[in-house]
Amino acid sequence: MPRGDFSFVICTAPMEVCFRSIERMHQENPEKVFVLYAHRQYAEEYARRTGLPVVTFDGEVSWKNVSLWKVLSTPGLKQVFYLYADWWHNNVVDSLYYMRRILCPELGIYGATEFKTSQELYYSVDFQEENLVTVALMTVLWLPLYLVIRAIAPVYLIRFKCFDGAYGDFLQEALSMNVANRIYKKKRELYVCYARRKMDHGFVHEKTDRFLLFWPPARYLHLAMRMLGGYNRHTISEYELRPVVLPKMGSMPPCISLTRSERSRGNEILAGAGVGPDQKIICVHVRDSAFFREELALDGRMQDAVAENRFRDWSGKDIIPFARRFRELGYLVIKMGTKHPPMPSEAGGFVFDYANSSIKSPFMDCYLAERCEFYLSSDSGPSNMANFMQKPLMLVNMYNLNLMLLKHGNGVYLKRFVDIQTGRELCLSELCERRLHWQRPNASIFLGKGVSVENNSPEEILQCAEEMLARVKGSWEDTPHDVEMRKKFNMLMLENFRDVTYGHKYYALEINAPISTTFLRNRPEFIQ
Repeated sequence: MPRGDFSFVICTAPMEVCFRSIERMHQENPEKVFVLYAHRQYAEEYARRTGLPVVTFDGEVSWKNVSLWKVLSTPGLKQVFYLYADWWHNNVVDSLYYMRRILCPELGIYGATEFKTSQELYYSVDFQEENLVTVALMTVLWLPLYLVIRAIAPVYLIRFKCFDGAYGDFLQEALSMNVANRIYKKKRELYVCYARRKMDHGFVHEKTDRFLLFWPPARYLHLAMRMLGGYNRHTISEYELRPVVLPKMGSMPPCISLTRSERSRGNEILAGAGVGPDQKIICVHVRDSAFFREELALDGRMQDAVAENRFRDWSGKDIIPFARRFRELGYLVIKMGTKHPPMPSEAGGFVFDYANSSIKSPFMDCYLAERCEFYLSSDSGPSNMANFMQKPLMLVNMYNLNLMLLKHGNGVYLKRFVDIQTGRELCLSELCERRLHWQRPNASIFLGKGVSVENNSPEEILQCAEEMLARVKGSWEDTPHDVEMRKKFNMLMLENFRDVTYGHKYYALEINAPISTTFLRNRPEFIQ
């Protein structure tokens, strides 16, 4: 170990990603001394290519690694950087915070990618809300049941799934588990679910209880597994599920079905708001920072999250031409979501602002999703309701190409990606060269790559809606040229994703949300 102050870099991302991250960190901080923490299998390569000292580990990065304890207790250690590819692993971050509490409370723990070094990582609620005494007590309390579960595992495996309390994440995870229960779970397996934080989703949660086994105390038993061992074997991971369940989502029945009395109740509530039972509707969600800003208002660690994600927003004004045109066709646009600014006055008569209405509820979310002809949204939590209820979904104002592999949909229309220096729109190959295709970008990443992001125009949104309606009615036809363009787009996408080692672990390497034909016709230069 070096003498004096140094920074510790945990290399768990794919090797090439780590090399680029380390190079960037060296450029930004040439005066700092770095020590790498890498798997024994790759240690020589890291040492050869970076010229930095390397501490090795076997297995996974966790509090059980003796070498990690030695490094974190070394005098002079000032910072720990955890290199991750897209999402960090909570078990790694939890272990770092757990060890920091014991060894060095002032130690800074930071996340880093090849694009930027983030602010200090936040860790999962499991360790965030429990002090070490509570963790130890819970481990002792659940020790007998833990020993039984571990003993019977070769014959009957009990696996745990932790749900995020956020509404959109809950819908996505419930959908994954619903499909997994049907096609993935083995005969001698039991899936037990619990929530990472308090959930208050009312009707939706009640309905999912019919096909998911929720047992809140499982949180503490799962926490004991983090401490005692067996956590990975008894955990259902999104890394494991997504490549299996995503290609099957479109062919599965809805997660929940409303009864006749529930549909009658929904009709009565909507009629009370002035929308008759025979009115045809389209559900639309316009992503806005209002909800995100309010949710994070009390979390000091995430104050910059709103600014980092504001480029994802778009305006309710953009749906007015589409809503006006569809009103002429006999459809009423329902604006979904929550904590949104009210629609402009010119939208009156064309858009029902359900998001700001008195009838807003989890039950009505499900009712409207089941009743609508299709759902139009950007990447947002409410868009998961379309998948949850197995409704056609058109995704507009999309900025992250990786969601075409990670999300089920019936069409995708991308934002415009413009080179800041030249003002020229970038094509797919250029985005991939800047490595913006597989990472979930934020504002800093786009800015660091010299790219600005522009929203779809109201005319483009109208065209997307018209395409989706024609597809739902069965009257849309792709020309031979359209088919050829889509093949070319898919080939370029998959070729670039196969070049990313990380993709083989997480992505089902096929397009689950295809590019819309309207996009290919309007912007053919994107795949030139």
